[in-house]
Amino acid sequence: MKKLLIGTALISLFITAHGFPPSCSEIIGSVHAQEVAAVAQTATQTDLGAALKGLLNDTVIPLVISLVGALVSLALLKLKNKFSLELKAETESWIRSQAENAVQMVAEKAAASEKLSGLKVGSNDKLNQAIAWLVTKVPALTNDQADAYIHAAIARIPGVGSTGDQSLTPSS
Repeated sequence: MKKLLIGTALISLFITAHGFPPSCSEIIGSVHAQEVAAVAQTATQTDLGAALKGLLNDTVIPLVISLVGALVSLALLKLKNKFSLELKAETESWIRSQAENAVQMVAEKAAASEKLSGLKVGSNDKLNQAIAWLVTKVPALTNDQADAYIHAAIARIPGVGSTGDQSLTPSS
């Protein structure tokens, strides 16, 4: 019986606290509501109620908040990694295309220079010019990284370098 009164008191407090229409609280009845409120007031003042309140406020709620925070941070980390990989692949593709542009540009300049002046531009000079152009286009690259990109571009472009008219990669 006491549990029923406590339950009814809690329901009554919930109803009045959340502003439900008066018709819901009229169902309980005024006399019965006064008895229930008195029982609820004494139940909340017990040591058990204080211990439960302390347990919730000091342990359970901070634990739940920290777990939710950890889950949210893990989800955000996975999302960041996903976008980082996509951006890295796009950046890598762009740098490769810039390296191919550098090789083709230097080859065209060398051919034009040879036609006009008759002087042949050496392969090391062309390589250094292509590396310098790529480093100015992509300042985050070191000379060694740019050298690797340029050599890869030379291997992919037919008619350039030691491969002659064939590229080392199949044409699509």
